[in-house]
Amino acid sequence: MRQARWDAEPKAAQRHGMFRDSLAGWANDDVLQTKEAREALGARHPAALRVLDVFAAAYGAFAGNMALAALAHGGVYIAGGIAPKIAVKLQDGAFMRAFTAKGRFQSLLATIPVKIVMNDQVGLYGALAQAGRAASGLT
Repeated sequence: MRQARWDAEPKAAQRHGMFRDSLAGWANDDVLQTKEAREALGARHPAALRVLDVFAAAYGAFAGNMALAALAHGGVYIAGGIAPKIAVKLQDGAFMRAFTAKGRFQSLLATIPVKIVMNDQVGLYGALAQAGRAASGLT
């Protein structure tokens, strides 16, 4: 079985010019927030969907690597600004196939629960908790 590497999919996509060709004119940090991106994804634009396929596979492969490195038996929580916006794509199977595609570790990774944190402000809660501990001298 072929193993997914966190860096393999993006390099293959770049080699074919996929990102350049399919995202021409969307060169800002808020790609998923642009009107053009929403229209392309809403219309099921093939190039935009392929880019999301590649991104989900790369994201899954990297998350699987991190789960192995940390032996995250309790679970992996995908948080941040992007994951909630593409949650449907992350749940269609490509992410988990890449997450578990680690050769002899596939059965181990298949037992690790993976959850998407839908609150994109969750990092602020952690910072607030840490600030509270620091203020009370519990750091």
